[in-house]
Amino acid sequence: MSRAPLLLVALPSLALVGACSTAPPTAEELVPVLAEPRTEADALPQIEGSDVDDGLVAASARRLGATDQAEYWVAVDDEDGVCLPQSLAPGGTNVTRACGSVVDLARYGTWVRGANQTVSATGLLAPEGFDLDDALRDEDWVLIADNLAVPADEAG
Repeated sequence: MSRAPLLLVALPSLALVGACSTAPPTAEELVPVLAEPRTEADALPQIEGSDVDDGLVAASARRLGATDQAEYWVAVDDEDGVCLPQSLAPGGTNVTRACGSVVDLARYGTWVRGANQTVSATGLLAPEGFDLDDALRDEDWVLIADNLAVPADEAG
C-alpha cells in the first residue's frame, strides 16, 4: 500500500481534532452566581470540628438556596474544581460537600447527599444549560434556585 492514501485519511482526522479543541468553560460561566458580589448570607457555616471549608477558596462561596432538609452553597476549591457544600437541618451541625472538575460539572452536574439521625437530603449543582433529564435516573429533579436542583419529594 502506498503512503499517499494514508495521508489522505490522517489529514482530515487531524483537522477534525484541531477544530474540536476549545477551552473548557469557566466556573463562573457554568454557575453565574460565582461572579456576583458576595453577601453575608454567602458565608459557609462555621462548625467546630468540621472540615467542609478545607481547600475551598472562602471568598468564592455563594449561597444557592435551601429546603426544609438542607442549605446549599457553591464554591471553588484551590485546585480549580467546583464544590457543592451542604448543611443539614435542623441546626446545620452536619456539613458535607461534593467537588468535581469544571469539565465534569459541565457534563454531569455535581450532586451531594448527606444524612443524620433525623433527616437526609440530596442536592444537585446544575450548570447553565444542564438538562435535568440527564441527572441521576433514580430521582425526579426540580430546580429550586438558579443552578440548584433537588429531588421533587424534598422540594417542599
